[in-house]
Amino acid sequence: MRRIVATVVSIAAAGALASPASAGTFPDHQFEGRIQGDRSTYIGFDVKRANGASRVRRIFAVVPAWCHARYGGRARVRVEGSIKVRDGRFRGTLRSDFEGSPFRFKIRGRLHGKTASGRLSTRGVYEDAGTTRGGEPTICYTGVLRWRAKRGAEADPVIKPREALR
Repeated sequence: MRRIVATVVSIAAAGALASPASAGTFPDHQFEGRIQGDRSTYIGFDVKRANGASRVRRIFAVVPAWCHARYGGRARVRVEGSIKVRDGRFRGTLRSDFEGSPFRFKIRGRLHGKTASGRLSTRGVYEDAGTTRGGEPTICYTGVLRWRAKRGAEADPVIKPREALR
């Protein structure tokens, strides 16, 4: 009986401490994971097979981003389009929505059965940030980030309010 009570208390405590990110605000994907070494990030995507070909689609990521005009933090990136998988590998440059601004999203990866890994980067003009002191638009970027994902994983990020892109 003690074991059952302890399990129920543990589950209730875990639910109470869950971040808003894990409360269903992130889409559910076949593959979910993180940028290597950073628990406050997320990458998720689906692999769909149609007409004998597989495609990576519905890519969504929460990544660290830096901007020229003192902005920085975590940005949610929703990617449009899909990428064809050839011999377990995929790579492409797609259009993405980066905090309401259009960005270029580059991704490459490899599917290893139930796991996937690769690199990604994104870059563009952050329209909500205004302009820099010289009147130039604010450019934001992530640099090249290594990621890992696993099929069936639940990897919602834990994002503190101060880490949101500002």
